[in-house]
Amino acid sequence: MKFTGPFEERDWKYLSSLREEFVETFCRRANLELIEILQRSDISENERRLEARRVAKDRDSEFRDLFGDWRRSTMEAQVLFFRRYGLLTDTQMLQLSPKASEYVRQHFGAEQ
Repeated sequence: MKFTGPFEERDWKYLSSLREEFVETFCRRANLELIEILQRSDISENERRLEARRVAKDRDSEFRDLFGDWRRSTMEAQVLFFRRYGLLTDTQMLQLSPKASEYVRQHFGAEQ
């Protein structure tokens, strides 16, 4: 497949190598958020259940946005989602091609 836009073949390969790390990081954060809700003592059991259910549903939707359509043709959108959710770090961005790094910086800046 010929790449167009700001991403090169090496960017796709690099981001693909990070996919499991991104999944684990996202899931760890979601699970910790749920644990915090379930440990709250200032709300009732039912309120904890309802809040945990709402948050789990929101995180499932985000997970689908981030990882449900993993294809080269969606890479431009995916990399922006990774950055938005703090999964793609400044250090990792250094491994992207200059054009790809610039594309992300134009949308978010260098700092997350």
